[in-house]
Amino acid sequence: MTSLSVSHHLGLLMMAAAFRFRSVGRASFLASVALSKGATLVELIITIVIISIALVSLALTVSFSASHSADSMIQVKLVELAQAYTEEILTKRFDENSPSGGIPACNPGGTVCGALGSDGETRSTFDDVDDYDGIDETPPQDSLGFSRPNYVGYRVQIAVSYMDAAQLVSYGLDDSTDAKLVELTISPPSGPAIDFTFYKGNY
Repeated sequence: MTSLSVSHHLGLLMMAAAFRFRSVGRASFLASVALSKGATLVELIITIVIISIALVSLALTVSFSASHSADSMIQVKLVELAQAYTEEILTKRFDENSPSGGIPACNPGGTVCGALGSDGETRSTFDDVDDYDGIDETPPQDSLGFSRPNYVGYRVQIAVSYMDAAQLVSYGLDDSTDAKLVELTISPPSGPAIDFTFYKGNY
Protein backbone atom coordinates (compact mmCIF):
# COMPACT_ATOMS: atom_id res chain seq x y z
CA MET A 1 0.00 0.00 0.00
CA THR A 2 1.37 3.37 -0.94
CA SER A 3 1.82 6.26 1.45
CA LEU A 4 -0.94 8.15 -0.37
CA SER A 5 -3.49 5.42 0.11
CA VAL A 6 -2.50 5.09 3.84
CA SER A 7 -2.96 8.79 4.32
CA HIS A 8 -6.27 8.59 2.53
CA HIS A 9 -7.49 5.78 4.78
CA LEU A 10 -6.31 7.58 7.91
CA GLY A 11 -8.14 10.69 6.84
CA LEU A 12 -11.36 8.75 6.32
CA LEU A 13 -11.03 7.10 9.72
CA MET A 14 -10.46 10.45 11.44
CA MET A 15 -13.45 11.99 9.68
CA ALA A 16 -15.63 9.04 10.74
CA ALA A 17 -14.42 9.30 14.34
CA ALA A 18 -15.05 13.05 14.36
CA PHE A 19 -18.56 12.57 12.96
CA ARG A 20 -19.29 9.89 15.52
CA PHE A 21 -17.96 12.09 18.31
CA ARG A 22 -20.10 15.01 17.15
CA SER A 23 -23.17 12.72 16.97
CA VAL A 24 -22.55 11.36 20.45
CA GLY A 25 -21.84 14.83 21.83
CA ARG A 26 -25.02 16.22 20.32
CA ALA A 27 -27.07 13.35 21.74
CA SER A 28 -25.54 13.84 25.18
CA PHE A 29 -26.18 17.57 24.99
CA LEU A 30 -29.83 17.03 24.03
CA ALA A 31 -30.24 14.47 26.79
CA SER A 32 -28.77 16.83 29.33
CA VAL A 33 -31.05 19.62 28.15
CA ALA A 34 -34.04 17.29 28.43
CA LEU A 35 -33.03 16.24 31.93
CA SER A 36 -32.43 19.87 32.85
CA LYS A 37 -35.89 20.84 31.64
CA GLY A 38 -37.49 17.96 33.55
CA ALA A 39 -35.74 18.88 36.81
CA THR A 40 -36.75 22.55 36.48
CA LEU A 41 -40.41 21.61 36.03
CA VAL A 42 -40.39 19.36 39.09
CA GLU A 43 -38.67 22.03 41.12
CA LEU A 44 -41.23 24.58 39.96
CA ILE A 45 -44.11 22.34 41.04
CA ILE A 46 -42.51 21.72 44.43
CA THR A 47 -41.94 25.45 44.88
CA ILE A 48 -45.58 26.21 44.04
CA VAL A 49 -46.77 23.61 46.56
CA ILE A 50 -44.51 25.00 49.29
CA ILE A 51 -45.62 28.58 48.61
CA SER A 52 -49.27 27.49 48.64
CA ILE A 53 -48.85 25.82 52.03
CA ALA A 54 -47.06 28.90 53.38
CA LEU A 55 -49.82 31.21 52.11
CA VAL A 56 -52.55 29.06 53.67
CA SER A 57 -50.70 29.07 57.00
CA LEU A 58 -50.23 32.83 56.80
CA ALA A 59 -53.90 33.38 55.99
CA LEU A 60 -54.96 31.23 58.96
CA THR A 61 -52.60 33.12 61.25
CA VAL A 62 -53.90 36.51 60.10
CA SER A 63 -57.51 35.34 60.44
CA PHE A 64 -56.84 33.99 63.94
CA SER A 65 -55.14 37.22 65.00
CA ALA A 66 -57.92 39.36 63.55
CA SER A 67 -60.66 37.40 65.33
CA HIS A 68 -58.83 37.56 68.66
CA SER A 69 -58.15 41.25 68.17
CA ALA A 70 -61.89 41.83 67.67
CA ASP A 71 -62.65 39.76 70.78
CA SER A 72 -60.23 41.83 72.82
CA MET A 73 -61.81 45.05 71.59
CA ILE A 74 -65.28 43.82 72.56
CA GLN A 75 -64.07 42.82 76.03
CA VAL A 76 -62.51 46.25 76.55
CA LYS A 77 -65.75 47.97 75.54
CA LEU A 78 -67.75 45.69 77.85
CA VAL A 79 -65.56 46.62 80.81
CA GLU A 80 -65.69 50.33 79.94
CA LEU A 81 -69.48 50.21 79.70
CA ALA A 82 -69.78 48.33 83.00
CA GLN A 83 -67.53 50.88 84.68
CA ALA A 84 -69.61 53.76 83.35
CA TYR A 85 -72.87 52.27 84.69
CA THR A 86 -71.29 51.30 88.02
CA GLU A 87 -69.95 54.79 88.62
CA GLU A 88 -73.27 56.34 87.64
CA ILE A 89 -75.31 54.11 89.96
CA LEU A 90 -72.98 54.42 92.95
CA THR A 91 -73.30 58.22 92.88
CA LYS A 92 -77.06 57.93 93.53
CA ARG A 93 -78.78 57.76 96.93
CA PHE A 94 -79.31 54.37 98.51
CA ASP A 95 -83.07 54.80 98.58
CA GLU A 96 -85.80 57.23 97.60
CA ASN A 97 -86.31 57.93 101.32
CA SER A 98 -82.62 58.40 102.06
CA PRO A 99 -81.78 62.03 102.88
CA SER A 100 -79.04 63.88 101.06
CA GLY A 101 -75.73 62.51 102.32
CA GLY A 102 -77.38 59.25 103.43
CA ILE A 103 -77.65 60.11 107.13
CA PRO A 104 -79.72 59.03 108.93
CA ALA A 105 -80.05 55.86 106.88
CA CYS A 106 -83.49 54.46 106.21
CA ASN A 107 -84.26 51.38 108.32
CA PRO A 108 -87.19 49.43 109.76
CA GLY A 109 -86.87 51.25 113.10
CA GLY A 110 -86.86 54.75 111.66
CA THR A 111 -87.50 56.13 108.21
CA VAL A 112 -88.70 53.11 106.30
CA CYS A 113 -86.93 52.37 103.02
CA GLY A 114 -89.07 52.67 99.93
CA ALA A 115 -90.11 49.88 97.61
CA LEU A 116 -87.68 48.64 95.03
CA GLY A 117 -88.09 49.91 91.49
CA SER A 118 -88.49 53.20 89.72
CA ASP A 119 -90.47 55.90 91.49
CA GLY A 120 -91.71 57.39 88.25
CA GLU A 121 -88.57 59.27 87.28
CA THR A 122 -87.30 59.34 83.72
CA ARG A 123 -83.85 58.05 82.82
CA SER A 124 -82.32 61.50 83.16
CA THR A 125 -83.85 62.08 86.63
CA PHE A 126 -82.93 58.81 88.35
CA ASP A 127 -81.88 59.78 91.86
CA ASP A 128 -81.58 56.51 93.82
CA VAL A 129 -80.13 53.07 93.20
CA ASP A 130 -83.32 51.08 92.77
CA ASP A 131 -84.55 53.42 90.03
CA TYR A 132 -82.26 51.32 87.83
CA ASP A 133 -84.06 48.09 88.66
CA GLY A 134 -85.51 46.58 85.49
CA ILE A 135 -83.48 48.66 83.05
CA ASP A 136 -83.15 47.07 79.62
CA GLU A 137 -81.40 49.41 77.21
CA THR A 138 -80.43 48.81 73.58
CA PRO A 139 -78.34 50.78 72.81
CA PRO A 140 -77.06 51.75 76.27
CA GLN A 141 -77.79 55.27 77.53
CA ASP A 142 -75.83 57.79 79.53
CA SER A 143 -77.07 59.49 82.71
CA LEU A 144 -78.92 62.10 80.65
CA GLY A 145 -80.85 59.49 78.70
CA PHE A 146 -78.90 59.88 75.46
CA SER A 147 -77.77 56.82 73.50
CA ARG A 148 -74.08 56.03 73.68
CA PRO A 149 -72.94 56.22 70.01
CA ASN A 150 -69.95 53.91 70.48
CA TYR A 151 -72.06 51.02 71.74
CA VAL A 152 -74.49 50.27 68.93
CA GLY A 153 -75.63 46.66 69.21
CA TYR A 154 -74.84 46.38 72.93
CA ARG A 155 -77.53 45.65 75.50
CA VAL A 156 -77.56 46.54 79.20
CA GLN A 157 -79.87 44.92 81.76
CA ILE A 158 -79.95 45.81 85.47
CA ALA A 159 -81.58 44.15 88.47
CA VAL A 160 -81.53 45.65 91.96
CA SER A 161 -82.46 43.72 95.09
CA TYR A 162 -81.90 43.59 98.83
CA MET A 163 -79.35 41.12 100.13
CA ASP A 164 -80.57 37.69 101.18
CA ALA A 165 -79.82 35.98 104.50
CA ALA A 166 -76.73 34.15 103.24
CA GLN A 167 -75.25 37.35 101.82
CA LEU A 168 -75.92 39.21 105.08
CA VAL A 169 -74.02 36.55 107.02
CA SER A 170 -71.22 36.52 104.45
CA TYR A 171 -70.70 40.28 104.74
CA GLY A 172 -71.43 40.52 108.47
CA LEU A 173 -74.50 42.72 108.08
CA ASP A 174 -77.53 42.84 110.39
CA ASP A 175 -80.45 43.78 108.19
CA SER A 176 -81.43 43.30 104.55
CA THR A 177 -81.69 47.09 104.18
CA ASP A 178 -77.99 47.52 105.00
CA ALA A 179 -77.05 47.13 101.33
CA LYS A 180 -78.53 46.59 97.89
CA LEU A 181 -77.24 44.13 95.33
CA VAL A 182 -76.88 45.47 91.79
CA GLU A 183 -76.57 42.92 89.01
CA LEU A 184 -75.43 44.33 85.69
CA THR A 185 -75.61 42.19 82.55
CA ILE A 186 -74.06 43.45 79.33
CA SER A 187 -74.51 41.68 76.00
CA PRO A 188 -72.16 42.52 73.09
CA PRO A 189 -73.30 42.49 69.43
CA SER A 190 -71.94 38.94 69.19
CA GLY A 191 -70.81 36.47 71.79
CA PRO A 192 -71.98 35.69 75.32
CA ALA A 193 -73.20 38.25 77.83
CA ILE A 194 -71.04 39.16 80.83
CA ASP A 195 -72.37 39.72 84.35
CA PHE A 196 -71.04 42.33 86.78
CA THR A 197 -72.13 42.48 90.42
CA PHE A 198 -71.62 45.17 93.05
CA TYR A 199 -73.24 46.51 96.22
CA LYS A 200 -74.48 49.89 97.37
CA GLY A 201 -74.28 50.42 101.11
CA ASN A 202 -77.01 52.14 103.09
CA TYR A 203 -75.29 55.42 103.89
